[in-house]
Amino acid sequence: MQDKRRLTRQIGVIIFLAAAQISQADDNKPVTHMTGPCGAAFVLSEISKELTTKINAADAGMAAIREKLTKSAVALTQSKDLKLAKMAGSVLIVLAKKYEEILTNQQALKGPLVTAIRSTANISGYQYAIGMLEGLKVKGQTMGHADPSSASAGNSNINFMTKTAGELKTCRGGLNGKANSRSSWINQANLERLKIYELQPIDENKASVRLPLVGKVSSANCGKSGQTDPTVTTSGDHSCIAGGPVFQRKDKEINKGGTEDYGLSGSEIKDPMDFEQYAKLTAIQLLKASRLVANAKTAFDVDRISSYAADDYFKAAVGAAFGNLDREAAIGDKASVVNTLIEKHYGTDTTFKSKYWGEIEKISLPSKLVGEKSTDKVQTVSTLSTAAKVMLQGVIDSEKRQDTTKTVGEDRSESESKAGEKCKDKPQGECKEENGCEFKEGKCQDKVTKAATDGKTNTTASNSFVINKGPLLLAVLLF
Repeated sequence: MQDKRRLTRQIGVIIFLAAAQISQADDNKPVTHMTGPCGAAFVLSEISKELTTKINAADAGMAAIREKLTKSAVALTQSKDLKLAKMAGSVLIVLAKKYEEILTNQQALKGPLVTAIRSTANISGYQYAIGMLEGLKVKGQTMGHADPSSASAGNSNINFMTKTAGELKTCRGGLNGKANSRSSWINQANLERLKIYELQPIDENKASVRLPLVGKVSSANCGKSGQTDPTVTTSGDHSCIAGGPVFQRKDKEINKGGTEDYGLSGSEIKDPMDFEQYAKLTAIQLLKASRLVANAKTAFDVDRISSYAADDYFKAAVGAAFGNLDREAAIGDKASVVNTLIEKHYGTDTTFKSKYWGEIEKISLPSKLVGEKSTDKVQTVSTLSTAAKVMLQGVIDSEKRQDTTKTVGEDRSESESKAGEKCKDKPQGECKEENGCEFKEGKCQDKVTKAATDGKTNTTASNSFVINKGPLLLAVLLF
C-alpha cells in the first residue's frame, strides 16, 4: 500500500515537472504573451530592449579591448624588462586581431539591429495605442427627461470614456514577471509566430439593435430590445444613452512560413496604408537581427589568459618570444611546450590579471609626452591617442640619444686633432718627452701612448638604440 502511494506521489511530481517545463518553454515564445494589444506592446518593447543590450554589450567589449590594447602597446615600448616587453608584444598581437574582428562584426551587426529596434519600438507604440483605444466607449447616461429637447444643459451630450488607470495597470501587470524570459524572445526558433492587433469602427447596423444606442425607458436600465447598459438606470420615463464600444478589435497572427517572409512577398511594403505589411516587415527584420546575434563573435575576456591561449597567433608569438620556435612547431607538435611557457610567464586565469596587467600598469611613462609634462604610469593610459604620444616620444628620445652619441664622437675627434698639433714644427732641442713630444723621423711630433684594450669594440650605444627602436616600430606597425 505504501509502495502504491509512493508511486502515485512520484508520478505526480513527474507530471508537475513536465507541466512546468512546458510552461517555461511556452514563456520562451513571445507569441505566448501577445494575447492582446497590451501584451503585444509589452513583448515588442522588451524585444527592443534586448536587442539594445546586444549592441551595448558589444560596445563595452570593444572599449575594454581598446583600453588593454593601448596599455600593452605602451608596455611594449616603455618596459625596461625584456621579458615583460615580450609578454606585452604577444598579448598586443591578439588584442589587435580581436579588436579588428569585433569591430567588423559590430559594423555588420549594428545596422540590422538598429533597424529591428526602431521597427519593433514603432509597432510596440502602435499596439499600446490600440490597447488604449480598444477601451474607448460612448458613456451611458440618462437625460433626466422624456424629451431630449427638454433635457437640462449637458444631459443630452454624447460623452466618451477610456480605460481606467486600474484597467491599464491590469493590462500589463501580469506580464512584468515574464520579462526574465525576454532573452529567449529573440531566439530564431521562437519567432515562428507573432500576433498583432488592429481596430476598426463598430460597423454601421440598420438591421438590428446594438450598443451604443439612444433609448427611452421608465425606471429601468437604459437600452432597447434586450441591448441594455447596466450602468445607467432612469428614475422615470426618460430618454437615455446606453453606452458601448466605439471600435471592434481585429486579431491577426503572422507566421514565418517556409520562405521566412511572414507572408510579405518580396519582403517589401506594397501598400503604405496596410499596417499588417509593416508588422510583417518588422518580423522579417527581427528574424534577421536574431540570426546575426546568434552568430556574432563579440565576446572576449581580456582578464583571462585562457582567452589568449586559445588563439594560434598568441601561441606562435609566445613560442617565438620565449621558446625560439617557429609558428608551425608552436601550434603543432610543440604545443604542449608553448602551453607550459604560457602558464610559466602569464600564470592562470586566476593569477593572470595581477601577474601581467598589474605589472605593466606599474611602468612609468616618459617625463614629457610630446612637449607636455607627464608623471603618470601605464595604469592611466586608456586611449589610442595617449599610446601614440608615448610611442612618438620614444622616437624623439631615441633620436636625442643618437645625436648625443654623434656629438661626443665629433668632440673627441676634434680634441685628438688639436692634440696632434701641439708638438708640430718645434726644433729638436725643444722636442721633449716631458712635454708629450718626441723627435721621430726627422721631425717633432706628439708622443703616442698605447691604451690597454681587450680587443673588443664597444658598440653599446648603437645596440641600445636598435634594441629600443625595434619594439617601437613593431608597435607602430601593429596600429
